Amino acid sequence: MTDDFIIRRKMIDVQQDLPTLFRKFISCEFASEKLAREYEELQKEFSKYFYENEGTENFQQGILARIAVMRHKTGISKIPFIVEFNMEFFNDTNSKKVLFVYHQDVGEVLNRLFCKEFEEMRITGSTIKDPLQYTADLNSIQRDNIRKEFEEDPDRRLLIASIMAAGEGLDGLQHVCQDLDVAERLWNPKKEEQAEARIQRIGSMGTKTETGELGRINANYIMVAGTIDEYFAELVEKKRANVDQTLDGKEYDFNEASLIKELATVLAQKGSKKWKL
Repeated sequence: MTDDFIIRRKMIDVQQDLPTLFRKFISCEFASEKLAREYEELQKEFSKYFYENEGTENFQQGILARIAVMRHKTGISKIPFIVEFNMEFFNDTNSKKVLFVYHQDVGEVLNRLFCKEFEEMRITGSTIKDPLQYTADLNSIQRDNIRKEFEEDPDRRLLIASIMAAGEGLDGLQHVCQDLDVAERLWNPKKEEQAEARIQRIGSMGTKTETGELGRINANYIMVAGTIDEYFAELVEKKRANVDQTLDGKEYDFNEASLIKELATVLAQKGSKKWKL
């Protein structure tokens, strides 16, 4: 009904200086056999609960609670890989990076491990400083001070940020970095895109290359193979592809409740089979 008088454009059509965003999905294995066994038990318990309680009064709450536990377990499981992956980045480049996390304890453990690794780098002559943490328990003044320090101090190379606290209102990062990692997924991909938009902005470091061409923003999504991580990525990327059809009259609005329902079904049906990209 509105086709004759409403004009819709993709963001890249209106903001032609916007750098291109490249999402990369990086799989890793469980940090230990113990964690792998613990996750497998959670998976079995989830499938058992799903088929035995479907349609009961408290089914949805039970599903959400079990998914939350599995999600946390994968977050813990990928910590060593995240540290190793990023230490290669810091050793090979002079660039800064933002690392988005969801669980507070995952962020705290990552911070401790990075502090230890950065101390080793300082022993060998590097001036890299310990990570800054941007969390929900800080007030607005503290958050702004952290943002300024990350922007202004060349030796502050890593910002570990709560994706819930930093997804909106954290501006200025586009001037100092063009790389980000999403260590833990959110159930609403639109909120993840808001986190990406902290860096993919007009005036970004990645806006223009030396040849004058549009640069790129690198967004790495870290996943543990054969877990809830991969199934959620599969669901989201299939639906995100539908968004490209918007100008043809087809539009998909990410619905958090619907995604969780679909994810629960996939988890129950597929178990821990690995998703193939």
